[in-house]
Amino acid sequence: MNRNRIKYYSKQDMASGYNLQGVPNLLHSYDLDKQIDDINDAIEIYNIKQYFDNGIYLLAWTTEETDNFTNIVNEIFKKVGCFFTTKITDENISEFYEAVDWNFPEDWWTLIANFNVHKKISEQKFKELISGPKRWLRQVLPNKKVTQHFGNIIKTYMIDNPSYAAELLLSEYEMQPMYHQHEKLYFPKELTNDDKVNIISDYIDSEKANLKHLDVISKMKDSKDKIIIPVTIRLKATKKFKSEMEKIPTTGVVMQYGVGVSFVKDLAEIMKIENVNENRAFETRITYSEKWVKENNDFATLLNNFIYLLFIVDKQMRCTLVSKVSQIGEMEKFFSWTSHNFYLKGNSFDQENMLSLITFQAYYQQLNKIGVRVEEIIEWFLKDYLKEEFNAEGFQINMPSEKSYFYEKCGLIMSRLESVLKQFSLFVENGELDVELLNLTTEQLIYEKIPSLIPKKYVYGKGTEYGQVSYLFFSDQSVFSKQSKRDNYHYYDNFFQAISTEKFKKSDFQNYEISSLEWLIEQEYLTVDTNDFITFKNPLLITILSDIYFNDVCCYWRYSEQGREVLDFLKDKDIIEFGQTLFSIPEQKYISFVLKRDFSNGLDLRNKYAHTDLFINEESHLQNYMIFLRLFILVVIKINDDFCMFDKFKNEIETYNN
Repeated sequence: MNRNRIKYYSKQDMASGYNLQGVPNLLHSYDLDKQIDDINDAIEIYNIKQYFDNGIYLLAWTTEETDNFTNIVNEIFKKVGCFFTTKITDENISEFYEAVDWNFPEDWWTLIANFNVHKKISEQKFKELISGPKRWLRQVLPNKKVTQHFGNIIKTYMIDNPSYAAELLLSEYEMQPMYHQHEKLYFPKELTNDDKVNIISDYIDSEKANLKHLDVISKMKDSKDKIIIPVTIRLKATKKFKSEMEKIPTTGVVMQYGVGVSFVKDLAEIMKIENVNENRAFETRITYSEKWVKENNDFATLLNNFIYLLFIVDKQMRCTLVSKVSQIGEMEKFFSWTSHNFYLKGNSFDQENMLSLITFQAYYQQLNKIGVRVEEIIEWFLKDYLKEEFNAEGFQINMPSEKSYFYEKCGLIMSRLESVLKQFSLFVENGELDVELLNLTTEQLIYEKIPSLIPKKYVYGKGTEYGQVSYLFFSDQSVFSKQSKRDNYHYYDNFFQAISTEKFKKSDFQNYEISSLEWLIEQEYLTVDTNDFITFKNPLLITILSDIYFNDVCCYWRYSEQGREVLDFLKDKDIIEFGQTLFSIPEQKYISFVLKRDFSNGLDLRNKYAHTDLFINEESHLQNYMIFLRLFILVVIKINDDFCMFDKFKNEIETYNN
């Protein structure tokens, strides 16, 4: 049959409307008096049934049509069961499998398992079905019943094919695609941990081992539910990774990214930023006025420079160093895999953090030239500023001395940072800072649980409706992505941008887009005006949702009173939730990445200096100290933001708390 088959992917798949367009004609063409004799017809009916079983229909269908289509599919599906149980045998199963369409093999094995056809398959025939260039074990493993039935066959196959088997093990236990979630794989109980370790070891030794997998193996964590990898195997992967990296040629077309930061005496403005592209080399050049910094050297201004000149936080005091899902390009997601235990980041994150670190170090050195230490600014903020501005007394800090070596500073600053956060936590919990209580506190500091003075401080998206509306409006992969009017073909990156820029009518949309468009209208995110143009029902509401989508979080009290009313409405609608912690969730993950508390690809700075690592040079210690100190400045900014917001909205906060 020469047409695109209807395929079900998931409840979250935004192409559902497009796939369901052909259902009415397809169902009406079936002769209910005849049996199914085509394997792909049978599997296609199963896919349609998946849509209906999950309550997914076109909005254009009436209730009567929906009920009718559901009854027809259920009736035909009885014939699907009959087809699999009576027509497929051990003798002809290979012929049927060869005829399965390219996007249906996973469904084939699901139906084989559901109708217990696997019990009729001989071991020899199963070997044939999973062997060969176009027959993949991956399509079998999501079906637990089949895996258990042929456990020994699958074990032998995996041991005999370590390169392929290792990738299966890693994809299930350690790695995940950035772009989507893959189905869970079930490995046979006959495959022991020793078997899995040997497969991984053989893979490392093979010529097929690639850098991505070697890097992941070298950083794997032990888990009872996964694989317990000996440290010797991880070390072997590390050495193989390094040796393979050295073999990569440096010739060819290379895209380079650089950073230049300088302080100039005679600069007219306070700061100048230039993006330069020369011979496929991209460079960001930031120039600061040395004179301005020298003349405006009070501690308050020098501290504010981290906000307004070094951009460690944005206007809502959100850390700009965090990795954002929206900043990872769709092509980068599509072709990239990451570990379950990795901090999810893309090229943009690495570039922005490199720029920030170089800028921070340049500013640190410039302040030293005028006789000011960043460490002194931090001490002033905690000891003097909080007391004078907010009557918050008792905060104590003793930063590393100027003459200490940088490895000594790195070893000291972590304990100082955690002490400040413990002091702040006690202040929030008790309304004051009791030094004796602090000295008796022995609980480990958990960054995710550090409280805030501010209720409803952070706002996060929540639930299916938030996911669907944000995907349709803001993703460049939704059904409305690259939207254009048919008369001018000017394309926009996402639907939000298109509707914000020019006027569209329903006639400007394709048939497969109509059901999603009608859903947005039905849910009152869009409306149709008197001239039949599509507009936002509440533009501020959509703007706020875009803020949450592109930044993974927004700050409640940073919005106007009208904006906060919209956020309260969204909370009542149950598509957002509030958080009351010092750090937002993206910031918590970033801190864990820096200190390596949860992520295998983290910088590991906390553990490194907890054991006084002397095996790296002083230059590396300097860079690590800059990272620590930058994190300390972030803590200072977040604490200051908490006190400022509490002071500004004290009456509203007290009313809310009561």
